[in-house]
Amino acid sequence: MELDHRLYTVAWIAPLEIEARAAACMLDREHDGRFSMQRGDDYVYQAGEICGHNVIIEYGTGSAAALASQVKKFFPNIWFGLLVGVAAGLPSLIGPLIRDIRLGDVLVALPEGDSAGLVAYDLGKETALDGFYGDGDSCQGSDQEYKKASTKQCEPSSPVLRQD
Repeated sequence: MELDHRLYTVAWIAPLEIEARAAACMLDREHDGRFSMQRGDDYVYQAGEICGHNVIIEYGTGSAAALASQVKKFFPNIWFGLLVGVAAGLPSLIGPLIRDIRLGDVLVALPEGDSAGLVAYDLGKETALDGFYGDGDSCQGSDQEYKKASTKQCEPSSPVLRQD
């Protein structure tokens, strides 16, 4: 059975196979069938449903940017995209605010001042004098994403990083 690529509104981009397998486990229901493929398309798509939303999980051997570009081209009705990845820890135990980020933690980037809140680490340089200097494009989220994240921060059970 051929799946209709116009019915999918949420994209879950998983650059690594292990991430795609984890994403597939989150589906409430898998959609049986295949998408018509174009010549030279080396990406793997898995279709399914989460809470009534048609979700496409995309996995490929290219960069995350290439995956996102492909998903926008092939699925015209995507209105929300997630890039969910596995990363190592990022402990920072110096400075006024200690952020001890470990494997398994969930990070959400929010804009602050002139910063979009999220910068790809390979789009900058680490210098001895100034620390990290971003010289590439930052990643912008949508207003809807920022509102949801701000609401989550206000919940009493939400852990907040504090300066004691």
